[in-house]
Amino acid sequence: MVDSYMDDPEDIEPLGDDGPAEEQQEGQGRGRHRLVRGAFVVALIAGGVWAYNSFLAAGGDGSANRAGRLTEASVYLDLDEILVNLNTGERQARYLRAKITLELPNPAAVEALKQNMPRVIDQFQVYMRQLSPEDLNGAAGMFRLKEELLRRVNAAVAPVEVRDVLFKELLVQ
Repeated sequence: MVDSYMDDPEDIEPLGDDGPAEEQQEGQGRGRHRLVRGAFVVALIAGGVWAYNSFLAAGGDGSANRAGRLTEASVYLDLDEILVNLNTGERQARYLRAKITLELPNPAAVEALKQNMPRVIDQFQVYMRQLSPEDLNGAAGMFRLKEELLRRVNAAVAPVEVRDVLFKELLVQ
């Protein structure tokens, strides 16, 4: 009765080539194999998506820029320097000096924009005069300024499309 807690020695399976430890390792090997195959399939799909976006969606030549636009047809128009005083709420005046270039899709858009240039300059000055120096702090402030100027110029010259507002110089004094 002392040995009643132990199993019968004949019921114990020998550990060898067909033992439970071997079966567990074999199961882990299959799991790893499935994982490697899955990663390979994901890599193939990602490569296919990249190839489609880089070459086929761009007309086959791969010339699309980050925003997905073709840049080879772009035309650039430099605006005159813009100088405005900023809204400081103080007696001391602070100024914003900007040299801006507009990116347009074709030369015909340049001519249409030149005809509406007084409206564009007015839109820019009205907006920039209400800004405070704190509004222009950091990259986020510059991005907001760029996006707002793009929105305003497109509203002023519609149906002509301005693709981007580029800063050549921006100085807060």
